[in-house]
Amino acid sequence: MRIQEVMGKTGLSRRTIHYYIDQKLIIPPVNEGNGYHDFTEEDVQKLFIIRKLREAGLSLADILSLIHISEPTRR
Repeated sequence: MRIQEVMGKTGLSRRTIHYYIDQKLIIPPVNEGNGYHDFTEEDVQKLFIIRKLREAGLSLADILSLIHISEPTRR
């Protein structure tokens, strides 16, 4: 899904979403044909959780730690 749709679903700005990508909070695949991120429903859910955790006062470092703890190890 495109960033415009993600913005509508999460209430986050384009700038914030790109910042979270830069900080490796989410890692959406890039469409090689056009260079745009192709967000999954999992990315949207993760962004929603990040938004709620930020609203609760958690730092991005704490959120990043939580995300990496909750993700299974990739082999």
